Amino acid sequence: MAWRLIDGTGGDNMYFLPRMLDSYLFQKVNGLALEEYTASFCAGSFVFANPQSVSLSLAQVVLFAVDPVVSIRLTYVVFAALGGVGMYLASRKLDLESDAALVAAVAYAFSGYFVTRMVMGQVSFQPFALAPLTAWMMMQSIHRFGTTRRLAGATFLLAFSFYSGVAALIPQMGAIIGFLTLVYALRHGAVIRAFVVLAVVAVFALIMAAPKVEAGMSVLANLPKNYYDLPGFTPWGLVRFLVEGFFLNPSAPELNEFLIGRTFGVGWQGFYFGMTPFVLILLVAPLVWPTARRRLAADIAGNLGIVIFGLVYGLLPAVMNLQIPGWNEFLHSLPLLGQVNTMLRWPLLLIPLFALLAGRSITYCNLPAVARLLLAAGLVLGMTEFQLVVTPVGLQEVKTYNPDESSKLGR
Repeated sequence: MAWRLIDGTGGDNMYFLPRMLDSYLFQKVNGLALEEYTASFCAGSFVFANPQSVSLSLAQVVLFAVDPVVSIRLTYVVFAALGGVGMYLASRKLDLESDAALVAAVAYAFSGYFVTRMVMGQVSFQPFALAPLTAWMMMQSIHRFGTTRRLAGATFLLAFSFYSGVAALIPQMGAIIGFLTLVYALRHGAVIRAFVVLAVVAVFALIMAAPKVEAGMSVLANLPKNYYDLPGFTPWGLVRFLVEGFFLNPSAPELNEFLIGRTFGVGWQGFYFGMTPFVLILLVAPLVWPTARRRLAADIAGNLGIVIFGLVYGLLPAVMNLQIPGWNEFLHSLPLLGQVNTMLRWPLLLIPLFALLAGRSITYCNLPAVARLLLAAGLVLGMTEFQLVVTPVGLQEVKTYNPDESSKLGR
């Protein structure tokens, strides 16, 4: 899929690929020296202080061995694989059986959001996939404070994400890590210990990433973005956005009409999260058979606290994208949220939630083990084919960059 879809022509490659080339040339001449500044763009520009700089990312390192497009492809493959592994491990800690956890991992790793970012050229977004793996390490640490390796691992992954340029998605990444960790804590009666672990990892990650965070905050303080209105959907538009964006092929022109108060038009990629209709089928399947419905009802009754917590978590992205008089102005007045011009990235929180529920759903249907494995394999094929069909069409208008231009500059 990576080789079929990621060709370097996405519009954001015109920003990232030349900068990756510039960092490559800097590192080739200066070795491991930190690139703080470059004269190559805009009559001189900061590099390290740029919150979205990928000069310290995996894609930048791989560029020493392969060409830029292959570097982005390999970056996608590595992070999608790590995301899938992390989702599997986190699902197992949340008491899903191995085949159910495998379904959850597939639903997470093959969601369209990750590959769409790479097709677009948004290289800095990939560390976001590490959220479940980070959460798993924290879960492991809740009952084993002496296991410093896992705490250190979670801290390293978060700090690495800061340095890799994922600053734009740090709030969403943190929310997912917190949600998965607290669900585990609720199941095991260790909520206070979970908050301690979350706090410890957050503090030490910020200490490790302090130079990057401080430099980035200084930049943001001098380049405010709070002059845009914060848009929101009408209720019907919100329903369409979530259903189409996660399970179907969103209609960008129509969804833009439902987005009230927008300053700019949002492209197809802004509405697409790509869980595909196959995950939707898994989510609603337990409602079809009476036995599965009874098991689902019993599971809800036995885990009511977690269900309520999950509902609140799931409603958060919806509420943040709803147009309510006074509400959008309030969100825009908050310190971090006031620096964005849309809340359309917050539904990212639903990707691991839907993945978990998809894995959980097959446990209600009393399928034999072989059928569950075949289901996971079929989900891989189905989600891959859906991305291969839908993504090129949806991104056709924004695939405007010629990656050969960067290659010529590097010769």
